[in-house]
Amino acid sequence: MMLEWGLERAKVIQKRIFLLASPEGRGLYEKYGFRTEEEILMPLEKYGEEGMYVQSAMIWDGRSA
Repeated sequence: MMLEWGLERAKVIQKRIFLLASPEGRGLYEKYGFRTEEEILMPLEKYGEEGMYVQSAMIWDGRSA
């Protein structure tokens, strides 16, 4: 509900929205018209884990919603 409100406000004031999405959240944002501009790989070693974590840099411009 809050996401829908924010997107509606962005349409009214004609602003784009940028965000970083987790792998779990990416699909939700895509349903609302966000598109991935870049994927950011973050090593997990500094958090005591192995592997990489991926975040998606996403944009919504109102025309794709």
